[in-house]
Amino acid sequence: MSLMPKKPYDRSQLASLAELSSMSDNEPCGGTFMQTPASLSERSDPTLDRNPWIRDLDAYIINHTVGLVQAVNDQFMGTGTLVSIEDKRGILTAAHVIEKFDSASPLGIVMPSPFDLTPERFEIPTDHVQLCCAESLGGTKPDIEVVILPPCHLSALLAKKSFYNLTKHRPEVFENPPDCENFVWILAGVPDEWSRDGEPQRAFKSTREFTLMLGFGIVEPSSRFSDFDCLDFKVDRPEDSGIPKSFGGCSGGGLWHVPITDSKSVAVDKTQLMGVAFEQACKYSPTNTIYCVGRDVIYKHMIDIVKKNT
Repeated sequence: MSLMPKKPYDRSQLASLAELSSMSDNEPCGGTFMQTPASLSERSDPTLDRNPWIRDLDAYIINHTVGLVQAVNDQFMGTGTLVSIEDKRGILTAAHVIEKFDSASPLGIVMPSPFDLTPERFEIPTDHVQLCCAESLGGTKPDIEVVILPPCHLSALLAKKSFYNLTKHRPEVFENPPDCENFVWILAGVPDEWSRDGEPQRAFKSTREFTLMLGFGIVEPSSRFSDFDCLDFKVDRPEDSGIPKSFGGCSGGGLWHVPITDSKSVAVDKTQLMGVAFEQACKYSPTNTIYCVGRDVIYKHMIDIVKKNT
């Protein structure tokens, strides 16, 4: 059964927003993050925020999503999804996001929360993590990577967040493909375009705010690569819609497939991670297209890479 949509769901609206703000490094104690309430009315249909299934879906995806920050200068680098493979836990993201990190800088992990107005950020020395990169497939290396986290640093994450079990979901992804008729596709990411200067906070003279986006779109097979499965996540961008012109900053974000039930609510427990964003095509065009590494690379290639190298 094909995973491609036979009929598109509404692809012009955003599901929800969760605000993140990054403190500047003007003070010696360094930066931190905080979450503040976000208004849908500024960028999308405010009635979406009143739907209970939207809130449930927000919570599920946000609980698996983290921001990645270069701690030495508080520069936001990209997005990641918390995953587990057997007894290993890590962050699934785009390889180029990790490649941009200064090797001398700790890895800053930001933990947005749908419930807590002060989500935490903590840092892990880069020499404490293990990088599991994709190998070449037919001569092309997918832009995807798993950052394996050391057990001694997991307690803070486990107390606040959830790890999506790739090993557990692997059989159902291939043996019971998701419904192709009634569903939505959602991309999680942090667009640079939505970042802004914030108000001074506590001991910090200046702040920088970022927005975690959960955006509806449609997915089509991509012709971008022929050596591995790649998906095109597409979002129409009508004028004055508030949808980002550029999705820079969303690299590494998870692409989620969400079934819609007969009662027009979402089956949150059936939500599946189906892609990882890594590149945008035709920036500033009326239709935004974000290339995503697909399920075969995630559930076959990357699981095997982690097993082999850890």
